[in-house]
Amino acid sequence: MRHFLASYPWLLVCFSSGDPSSCANAVAEVIKQAMEYYIPFSDRPSGIRAQPWFNAVCSKAEAEKHSAYHAWLEARNRKAPDTRKRRKPITQRLSPAKKCSKKRASTT
Repeated sequence: MRHFLASYPWLLVCFSSGDPSSCANAVAEVIKQAMEYYIPFSDRPSGIRAQPWFNAVCSKAEAEKHSAYHAWLEARNRKAPDTRKRRKPITQRLSPAKKCSKKRASTT
């Protein structure tokens, strides 16, 4: 991309007119063109089919982790004495959630 931008005929294409708006639009188009050529991208579908590894086990593990975290957060905000005790379920529920994350990483 560096070579593309360095060798581009900026004066002829972008700065030949005296209008600042047209110059700015031309520069933006050149940068957009360089990004399209040199920065890889992919259109990935969203929804349930985009994450076939995310099954009922993963969904349950994530929901349990989420509820444990909110219980801990609520206890912490109340400055409850059992805050440390409420932290333990979060770490216990992280294990199944991490397994689901590893499945996801291995399928992508």
